[in-house]
Amino acid sequence: MLLLRMKGTIIALMVVIVYTFLSAALKVDIFTDLVASLTFMETTKSEELILLGFSALLGLGIDLNRARLNEKRRRDIDAHRLRTMHATMATVHDIVNNFLNNLQLYRLQAERSKAFSPEVLKEFDEVVAQTAARLREIDSLKQITVQERIEGIPGLELPRGEPL
Repeated sequence: MLLLRMKGTIIALMVVIVYTFLSAALKVDIFTDLVASLTFMETTKSEELILLGFSALLGLGIDLNRARLNEKRRRDIDAHRLRTMHATMATVHDIVNNFLNNLQLYRLQAERSKAFSPEVLKEFDEVVAQTAARLREIDSLKQITVQERIEGIPGLELPRGEPL
């Protein structure tokens, strides 16, 4: 929740509320006593309101700046994670594609030798195609969402919602 992250604003507003309550209900005028002890301030309500308003605006400004910096930091971290994942996937993609290409050589030898039935070769082709499709799907991710595949083992969530 946004308000929970805006501690400075909440504290400033609480000071305003406490002051207003003490001033109105209990007839306690904290600022008048403070001004009397610090002879350089005048005892007008407008100065009190200006000081209270400045305190509230200062707290709000601090919180908004902190929220902006936190959001920028989060976006930078997410962008770095995505770049790292894409670099890793490019390497994995290269390794797996080399492996799949080598498998195609074995498939051609199996087809020539007639050692496997056409159904087995068709299933082999489907597995290779599915693997290549999943690699392309991971390579095209724009956002990384980690999801537990099996208890304790994380995986990437693909756009269709299934973990990898």
